[in-house]
Amino acid sequence: MLRKRTSLVLLVVIVVTLLLGSIVYAGTDANPGDIVINEIMQNPSAVGDSDGEWFEIKNVTGSNIDINGWTIKDDDSDSHVISNGGPLIVPAGGYLVLCRNSDSGANGGVTCDYQYSGFTLANGADEVVLVDDGATPEEIDRVDYDGGGSSGDFPDPNGASMAYGGPPDATTDPSIDNNDGTRWGTSTSTYGDGDAGTPGTKNDDVLGPNAVTLSTLSASGFNPTMLALSLVAILALGAGAFVLRRRAVL
Repeated sequence: MLRKRTSLVLLVVIVVTLLLGSIVYAGTDANPGDIVINEIMQNPSAVGDSDGEWFEIKNVTGSNIDINGWTIKDDDSDSHVISNGGPLIVPAGGYLVLCRNSDSGANGGVTCDYQYSGFTLANGADEVVLVDDGATPEEIDRVDYDGGGSSGDFPDPNGASMAYGGPPDATTDPSIDNNDGTRWGTSTSTYGDGDAGTPGTKNDDVLGPNAVTLSTLSASGFNPTMLALSLVAILALGAGAFVLRRRAVL
């Protein structure tokens, strides 16, 4: 009897988990930072800009989010209302690629989830802004890239995408967000016709200031060699204590 009750409880838990996992948030239910602009190909090399431009967004929540009806825009005159003829779902924890040309045979080999129009990515400075479809439209995310160079923080690659390399949830810590150019790097993995980028998948491990390396630790006054020696000493002391305890027992 107990085994049957346990099995029933497990079945209920599984069904509830599946139902919760399949919940879809409409655009009006999303909050700023739920959808994050994660990668931008503003200057392709394998094909022209009019075919090869794209950007990738990531859903950092645990629920699917429908972005049909949202607006893609910049701070000037570029604007496009997403009209998919039905839901356009960014899966929980997943990615969506939006392209200027969705034909993978012409866009450099990108597998595209949605083709937009009326919106272009400048090779220098520009903005990518996502606005939801609520009665009072709300800005969900934005990236103001600056064209790099001596006065800019963002990378300025040609034939490679700019990839975000920091924590993707801007709501966790407002000081760590994806509109900080020092947290972006240049993609190294190649796709399709040879440009570099990771459309629809996890970004390359681009170095950002949030990445902890031996060099950054050393620069801050931390000595990694001393850490290694300390760990060895701790292990040696632990081993010695174990041997003495075993002898005492014997």
